[in-house]
Parts: sequence; C-alpha cells; structure tokens
Amino acid sequence: MFNSLKRVINSGYKTFVRNIGLSLATIFIMVLVLVLLTFVFLLRPATEILITGFEEKIDISVYFKEYVSNEDVIEIKEAIQDNPDIREVEYISKEQALETFQERHKDSLLMESLEEIGYNPFVNSLNIRAQEIDKYEEIADFLEKAPFSILIDYIDFHERQVVIETVSVLSSNVRRFLFIFIFILGAIGFLVGFNTVKMGIYSLIEEIKIMKLVGASNWFVRGPFLAQGAIVGIISGLITFLLTFILSYTLDNTFQFYVPEISIFQLFVNNFWQLALLQFGVGIGLGVFSSVIAISKYLKV
Repeated sequence: MFNSLKRVINSGYKTFVRNIGLSLATIFIMVLVLVLLTFVFLLRPATEILITGFEEKIDISVYFKEYVSNEDVIEIKEAIQDNPDIREVEYISKEQALETFQERHKDSLLMESLEEIGYNPFVNSLNIRAQEIDKYEEIADFLEKAPFSILIDYIDFHERQVVIETVSVLSSNVRRFLFIFIFILGAIGFLVGFNTVKMGIYSLIEEIKIMKLVGASNWFVRGPFLAQGAIVGIISGLITFLLTFILSYTLDNTFQFYVPEISIFQLFVNNFWQLALLQFGVGIGLGVFSSVIAISKYLKV
C-alpha cells in the first residue's frame, strides 16, 4: 500500500513538473486567492472595530418635561435598563446639560443669548444605546407606550432615524460584501485548479489510454492528478504563509497609522496556527477538490 501511494505521489510530481508552466500559473493565482483570503481573515477584526465605532456613536435621547425631577428620571432609568434591547442608559441632568453647553459654546454668541434668558432652559434627559442598531425603533416604541410616557416631552428617534438606518445598511452591506468576497475567492481558486487538471488530462490522454491497456487500476490513473492538486495546494500555502508574514510585518506601521487599535503583525502572531491551517487547508482542499471534480468529468476510466 505504501509503495503504491509512493508511486502515485511520484507520478503526480512528474505530472506537475511536465506541465510546469501551467502549474506555476495555477500556483500564482492560488497564492493571490489565499493572500486575499488571509487578509480578509486578519482584517475582519479591524472591520468590526470600524463598524462598531460607527454604531457606538449612534444613540437616541429621551427629553422629559420641565417639571420632572431628577429622582423620577433616575427611577425611569433603572426601570428601562432591564430591557434586553438596551445596552446602556446614560442620565444627563439639566445641570450637566447646561455645563456641557457652556463648555462647548463658551466663545460663541450663543452664550449671550443664554445669559439674556436668565435661567437654565435645559431639561433632564436619558441617552440610550441599543444592543443592536436595528433595535432603536422598537426601543422608541417601547418608551412611547410605557406607563411613564406622560412624563416624556419627546424622543429624538425620528430626527436620527435617517442616520440610524444609513449606518445599519452600511454595516449589513460591509458584512455581506466580506461573505460574497470570500465566496468569489473560493470559486476562483476552484476554477483555476479545475482547469489545470483538465489541461493535464488532455495532455496525457494517450498515456492514460496505454496505462489502461496494460491493466493499470483506476486509482493508479487518477491518483497522480489528485497528488498534483495537493502539491499545488501545499506550495501555494507555503508561499502564502511566507508572503503574508512579510507583508503583515512591513505594513504594520502604516496600517496602525489609520487604525491604531489594530496591529496586523500582532494578529498574524496571535493567529499563527489558525492562519497556517487556513492557508494550507484551503490550498490543499481547493487543489484536491477541483482535481476530483475534473477527474470525474473528463477522465472516464
């Protein structure tokens, strides 16, 4: 069994070398696919951080009527914090709101207008952040129907609805794009491996016929093409691993300039074995799987 496997691998290597031009072209495309796939894997945390950053800037504010006391607002805050759709509730007293306004507009003509009024025009409020960005409408509806709604002056959800929906759509589209992109990369790798084996079968068709005439088994005829696919995958995985190591190291500082929270090289180090498994596993998997499909379609033995 071992000798038979050794002969198949050796024959697969000879097939790989015999079609070296096509094999190298396949490796080149496969490496591009694996490099892109690797950086999608590495940059996914950065993408999630950027998306989360956008989402965390979104909130809605609940403004209470002027006569509602601080104690009443604090009680309402404690009551709504148990809502599973709500991630965080921040209480802003009218005194805090006034201080924030004064700090923000201390050099503005608005301060003169505020002084002319002669009193604090702000009211107590709550800033609410949702667990998920598409839950704000449900939260606003919950607040409008709650028993304490008679104490609420207004909720600014409708003023912010366009921004909330825009960020929600953007987040969904980015995640959907990453999924589609990974699928396309996999399809490209499969098609390249498939066509490589197909061309190899066509170039060796006469030899295959002779082998069958002299009694070669189906395994001995098909095995070299499977071995060829595995060899392409192993070499592609090795090149990809070395290339992504070099790129992640050299581009780390540049990337951190734009996204300081993420270090590509540190991600590479932290996910060393996962990346190795991804690159070699996907490379060999695509090479062997495309070979199996091509053999079943074009090698009738």
